[in-house]
Amino acid sequence: MSKRFIFFTLIFICSTCHIECLVVANDLIYHGKLSHGESARVKISLVNESEAIEQVDFKLSDYSCNCQGQHFFDSPGTQVRSNSSWIQLNTTREVLQPKEKADFYFTIKVPKDPQLNGSYWSVLLIEPANVVQTLKSEQNSLQIQVKVRYAFHIVSDIGKGKPTLKILNKEFKEIDGKPKFVVDVSNTGMWYLNPKMTLKLFNSQGKLETTLDQGKERLYPGSSQRYLFDIKEPKEKQYKAFLLLDNGDNNLFGDSFKLSVP
Repeated sequence: MSKRFIFFTLIFICSTCHIECLVVANDLIYHGKLSHGESARVKISLVNESEAIEQVDFKLSDYSCNCQGQHFFDSPGTQVRSNSSWIQLNTTREVLQPKEKADFYFTIKVPKDPQLNGSYWSVLLIEPANVVQTLKSEQNSLQIQVKVRYAFHIVSDIGKGKPTLKILNKEFKEIDGKPKFVVDVSNTGMWYLNPKMTLKLFNSQGKLETTLDQGKERLYPGSSQRYLFDIKEPKEKQYKAFLLLDNGDNNLFGDSFKLSVP
């Protein structure tokens, strides 16, 4: 009986891999403020944690996402605010010996264009050649081979301006069989944001009953993200709610509304 193979790629966009394989030691993002005509050299530290020689390929890609959980990796230069043409890689392939550590570099050179203003971004795809895990099914001779690919975000802020956000939707939805309070947020401005969200619920007496936090989400201009809250065992059915999006700097965004808990 012939065997069937399926290749499945895990794309890590915000954390490192915990399988014994190639790992990226840095945070998976460079976010820098640059001036027109300025250059920056960025280092990425790689570690081959496996016992095998690892070939690693590097490729630039444009990136976008939405609150439906979709991530798009497009050809460089597809997005209006792509900075992929500003980036020069020191190599497109690296070979690491078992347990070896190595540094990879790229250079960002901002064009001398005074019209550039806001955030510009792309991602560097870091893809080891080796399969990290093979899952077998004895019943139908199916094998699933798992590979890892990292998406290292490269964000350049040029000039000055004020970011803007818009809350697209606030509602309860059933997710994985459980009711979740869903907040969809869109970045309607020109600046990259990475805000965390806090939800505060005030009861009928005006007292704070519950404070819930959700971690940071990457919000690129024109993109959207979804925040999920699990409101467990509410004491009342009606609350006055307050949402706060905190970017960790002077950029705060708030919204107050009445919330009915199902």
